[in-house]
Amino acid sequence: MKEISYRGYTIIGTARNQQGLWEPHVRISGPVGKRVVDVHEPRSLRTEEEAEEIALRVGKHWVNNRLLVRQLHNDYVSKKLR
Repeated sequence: MKEISYRGYTIIGTARNQQGLWEPHVRISGPVGKRVVDVHEPRSLRTEEEAEEIALRVGKHWVNNRLLVRQLHNDYVSKKLR
């Protein structure tokens, strides 16, 4: 299990052993512990370490997309209020 803090979110990357291969799994919690999201990556990898690293990358990608959508929404709302 690997845990990182990224742009205000906590990302925990783990790997699950399925018939000798490792599947990445990531759990993301938002700022101040709000909202927990579980993301499963469908690929299987040969090592636990590799699966955990992929899980962290998937988590960072999810956070980046979440923040982008939030920013686009805020920009849209602020333009509409002008």
